[in-house]
Amino acid sequence: MTWLKVVLALISLARLIANSINTRNLMEAGEAKATAESLAALSARLGIAQLVSAEVAALSDAELDAELRGD
Repeated sequence: MTWLKVVLALISLARLIANSINTRNLMEAGEAKATAESLAALSARLGIAQLVSAEVAALSDAELDAELRGD
């Protein structure tokens, strides 16, 4: 009976370790997904900023002044 208790205790310990590893992996996957979403949003904003910058660079000084004044 003692050996049975030892084996059951080892199985319980292995199950706890496996659950801990699984939980950690899920958390890391969630962090990776959040990071990827954040980088995608940042990339989109950077693309918009680059388009605006190119449009502003293409304007003459007079056109830029008129745009800034809202004419």
